[in-house]
Order: sequence, then structure tokens, then C-alpha cells
Amino acid sequence: MSKLVDGLVERKLVSRTSGSGDRRRVSLELTGRGAALLDAARQATQAGLAHRLEGLDTRQRRRVGSALRSLQGIFRPAGPRRS
Repeated sequence: MSKLVDGLVERKLVSRTSGSGDRRRVSLELTGRGAALLDAARQATQAGLAHRLEGLDTRQRRRVGSALRSLQGIFRPAGPRRS
């Protein structure tokens, strides 16, 4: 995990701050550059999905929408973990 984080820090996508009393505790925060990249990725994903769904008729789109609503709770991000 630390190699992944090191790469994100090197690319200035996240910033890392060490804990004051416990060196094992580290805080990570998305930088402005990281937030912009994440936003661009989300928009590209949404546009790609919309393009793929264009070929469906109204009935098929409704069925997909219904299925996505059923799955929404499974894929909803959990809140931050606290130790």
C-alpha cells in the first residue's frame, strides 16, 4: 500500500501528513490536482456509460435504471474508517 501512496504523493495527487504523537499514524488528503483528475475521470466514465446506453430503447433503459437503483446500496461508499 505504501508504494501506491508514494506514487500518488510523487505525482502530487495526494498529500501525506505524519501524526504528531504516533509515527505510525498518517493522514492522506486529496490535492487540488488529485481532485481535478478524479473529477475528469468521473466525467469520462459517465460520458462513456451514457454513450453505451444510447443504443437501448426506452424499456431497456428503464430496466437498467431499476437494476442500478437496486444495486445502489451495495456500491455506496462507506464512511471513513475510524480506529
